[in-house]
Amino acid sequence: MRSASSRAMSWALAACAAGCSASPLAPEISPPRATVAATAPPPSATASVPPAATAPAPTSATSSSAAAAPEPGKVPKVDLMGIWGSDATHIWVVGDKGTILRGDGATWTQVPSPTTAKLRSVTGTDATHAWAAGEHTILAWDGTGWQVAKQDVPDELVAILAMDASHVFTIGRGGSIWMWDGATWTMQHSKGHELLAITGEDLAHLYAVGDNALLMRFDDKGKTWKKLKSPPSYRPQVSDDGRITDRDEHAFFTRAYVRKGHMFLSNSAGYVIEGKPGGAWKISVPGNPSDELSVYGFWGTDPGRMWFVTNELIAWRRSVGPWLTCGSPLFSAVWGTDERNVWAVGSDGLVVKLDDGVLIPGEICSLPEGGLWTFKH
Repeated sequence: MRSASSRAMSWALAACAAGCSASPLAPEISPPRATVAATAPPPSATASVPPAATAPAPTSATSSSAAAAPEPGKVPKVDLMGIWGSDATHIWVVGDKGTILRGDGATWTQVPSPTTAKLRSVTGTDATHAWAAGEHTILAWDGTGWQVAKQDVPDELVAILAMDASHVFTIGRGGSIWMWDGATWTMQHSKGHELLAITGEDLAHLYAVGDNALLMRFDDKGKTWKKLKSPPSYRPQVSDDGRITDRDEHAFFTRAYVRKGHMFLSNSAGYVIEGKPGGAWKISVPGNPSDELSVYGFWGTDPGRMWFVTNELIAWRRSVGPWLTCGSPLFSAVWGTDERNVWAVGSDGLVVKLDDGVLIPGEICSLPEGGLWTFKH
């Protein structure tokens, strides 16, 4: 069991290279006290996403109050919430007030947006086909401009993911799942679960998560979503003598990420678990009753080369095992192409290129004032 004193500060530093000491902000993380089950070995490599054959057909409707683009190179001071790219020189970032940024790996430029709705997520298949989703709105990029693809969606959309040109999925807090089939958007699922994240590598490994430890998988043959056995979703319990235990109380799953068959899940109690859907799971990051961590995004090249961002720190690891961290402002999303090209976005126009060679475990990640914030060698 973990004592309350050992968890008084935020969990932060699982292990550090020789010569590195932990700061008060980021004490060493003890290994999880109780393992649910051994982590399943990663299966075969991720299938590549086929290029888009045709552009999505947007609707003719656009917002007359579209967000105007300021001068190139300026990052607006709005909350940025989603990031995706087809490669390191074609990157999209979306956020509050319909904000859309385009990045070439060095410079970020705000582009005209057909909406002022909050955009929470962005995805795509290649440099000329991308989609964004947010407050009751879906946008599409056809290679020349962003247009409204669907508006007045009854649900608040929180995430969007493209598998290929005819399988683009977006989910809503009210439990709806919409799919673009290359011609139209159709609601696939409308049961009363709150959905918060969607992740996948191909149509055979496509998942959505949400309230009450919900985990669903897409059945491409039946074109339906099927509920899987719920992974453990813990809350920390503090006994009268200050001892902390992990109790499975089916807490909300808030974020999910699958890579090479290995899944990472975060929940509303600040835990991160990892394992294989339908198989074994273990606690990767334990919850803390005095300082609840909110994980907002995962990304990685394989299960051992991962990053996640939160309301108070950045975490990363170089192998299957412990996490390294540094304290940070709030980040909402993370995405990359390889371990040397990883970006995170967050509050007040925060855009950061992460480089684990210069992130110092146990320290506060220091960032320059204003404009584009970037870690440098």
